[in-house]
Amino acid sequence: RSSAASDVYKRQVAPLRLTYNSKFTYKILLESGIVDKKFVHSVPLGIPRKELNRIEKALAKKVLGLDGKKFIIMMASASLAAKRKGLERLYSIFDAEKDLKDLTQVVTIGSEQPNALSIKINIKHFGSVWNPVFKSIIFSAADVVVSTSYEETFGQTIIEGYACGTPAIVFNNSALPELIVEGKTGYVANTIEDFTKNLLELSRDNETLSAMGTAAYQLFKDKYTSEHQVNVLLKLLTI
Repeated sequence: RSSAASDVYKRQVAPLRLTYNSKFTYKILLESGIVDKKFVHSVPLGIPRKELNRIEKALAKKVLGLDGKKFIIMMASASLAAKRKGLERLYSIFDAEKDLKDLTQVVTIGSEQPNALSIKINIKHFGSVWNPVFKSIIFSAADVVVSTSYEETFGQTIIEGYACGTPAIVFNNSALPELIVEGKTGYVANTIEDFTKNLLELSRDNETLSAMGTAAYQLFKDKYTSEHQVNVLLKLLTI
């Protein structure tokens, strides 16, 4: 876009106030050159406080028929097959660390069933899940929610896990790291090796895992409910 065209566009959108759901999105908007910083505001996405409920993990695992002795890793997406979701990264993690196959079970939500037969990952796929009660059970049964995505403008499955008291591990790209309080609600991994190390540590440390789940749940209540989202928007209307 030429400088002159950009100036015209700025004048056209100047009366508008734009909201962004992450610092990542904010950076992209500013780099576009079409908006002024004073017209862009941060409003994180939220989910209704009572839509998902924290359920005792042992009970949730039993309801789903999961092995209570296994460390449950969860991955959720509307489309697991989408290339940007990076499912092959999960395969690489299990391929790199053989012990994970015996220690863990993977549960997935999404429109496509992962094909992990080649490396024999123990995966239980629940398909597309929209019912909040069923979703609460699955997210509560998980010991950790993981995201292997290359691109995310936010990362809603992470806060869905938080709403059920489940910490997260993500890769250090796009908006995902913003949702993690490092060492408190989860971990941000730079490499496959980092990600694998974090999974192994949590699978062997129930005390830290429980503390992270509590911190994740509190962060959800403080920052990522729909009520919080509405309150921020209402404040912007008075500016």
